[in-house]
Amino acid sequence: MDKDKKYNVEKIRRAHARAYAPWTAEDDEKLRRLAHRSVSELAAMFGRKRGAIRSRLRKLGIRPDATAQAFANGKQSGPQPSAESAQPEKTPPPAKRRWTPEDDEKLRHFANVSVPALAEILHRSPDGVEMRLYDLGLYTRGEAPLGLSRPSHFKARRRRWIISVGGFFAAGLLIGLVVGYVVGRSQSPPAKSLNRQPSANRPVAAAVAQQDACLSVATWNIRGYPERLEADTAWFHEQLQKLGTEVLCIQEVANGQRLADMLASPASFTHHVFGDSGSGQDNAILAARDVVLEELESPDGFQHPAQAAFVGYHGFDAVVMTVHLTWEPEVRRLDEMRLLEPLVRDMLKIDPDVMIVGDFNLRAEEARSLAERLGMSVLLGSNQAAVGTLYSGNSYDYFLISPDLAAEEAQGATVVVFDGADLEIARRVSDHMPVLAFFACDERFRDRPADENASQ
Repeated sequence: MDKDKKYNVEKIRRAHARAYAPWTAEDDEKLRRLAHRSVSELAAMFGRKRGAIRSRLRKLGIRPDATAQAFANGKQSGPQPSAESAQPEKTPPPAKRRWTPEDDEKLRHFANVSVPALAEILHRSPDGVEMRLYDLGLYTRGEAPLGLSRPSHFKARRRRWIISVGGFFAAGLLIGLVVGYVVGRSQSPPAKSLNRQPSANRPVAAAVAQQDACLSVATWNIRGYPERLEADTAWFHEQLQKLGTEVLCIQEVANGQRLADMLASPASFTHHVFGDSGSGQDNAILAARDVVLEELESPDGFQHPAQAAFVGYHGFDAVVMTVHLTWEPEVRRLDEMRLLEPLVRDMLKIDPDVMIVGDFNLRAEEARSLAERLGMSVLLGSNQAAVGTLYSGNSYDYFLISPDLAAEEAQGATVVVFDGADLEIARRVSDHMPVLAFFACDERFRDRPADENASQ
């Protein structure tokens, strides 16, 4: 009997990875925060069955589905429908319904979820979901995700497409070869790009050494620490070493003890700036041994308290602030954006080089608009427009830099992209990717005497 039960659990976990796993305090907090989502979405996000989600919501005093319906109707309070009326009716997937941008974004966000679960979330057939995954390039090396076989019409569709464009491709290839040969003989080899993405098997520090930069600053929303799996925590420590960055700005650190545990890892960070607010989602700035890091007064008014410090390294000196702007409600995020304007003015009095980095929860055009209001610019990663900074494809993490910093020290930036086995672990560790920015450290760029500190 026990053997059969174990087999059944293992079978269920093929579709629901965390089925029958104990609920943690972090799980409960996340469930409360995301209670406005549908039960199907929550089941996919938590890797559990829908019945388990409904049961846990009731235990937390939250009525399943009714919360999601109230949120969709713009109601945060008022009478809730009965449990019976709140249950969504099961309807067959609509036939030949067009994919919308919202559908695609949801598909990217849940791309690591099983196809049957995705079909249930999106109210589509599994074959339709598989085909859309293929169209969006979410397959690895052309193979169906999670070991599923590609339906026969996939191959037929791909074959028709190849035949229809084959002639144009051949002609374009021939023209490209001729033009490339002519242009190549008339031009000298191009200069090495300052913004190229380091290879996956080489530490970022090695790539920095090939640029006109001696300081790298990274930002990474790590979504908590340590990981549930010891192997994932070890992987995270390994990635911190591979980043090879002198300054790391992190978001969503639970408390001071968790940060101390992280600093005890093999990574090269020796000192930090951190304020424990008790919210469980705090910010920190970590620095390597040779970097001057002087804590400045922590800015007030942020839901996730921002941290600020003066950073010095050879000829580089700047005021660095790391932020994690509120996701919702939006009005709170707008208030935090307004707080940045006087803060930037005060920081510019300390040093003309100022950068604000972190998770802004803003799309690229919104980040540019904010930077313009602050009299700053956005230092985008060279690959950021293509890959985003989240695995959903969105881009919420940025470097906002002052004019003096942009004109002198700033060399470029890149989003660190994981692949292969690393990608699977990276998705478990965080929904964000690290972003690296590179800066020159020439003595001619120094804005304050070497013996003067930020408090003077």
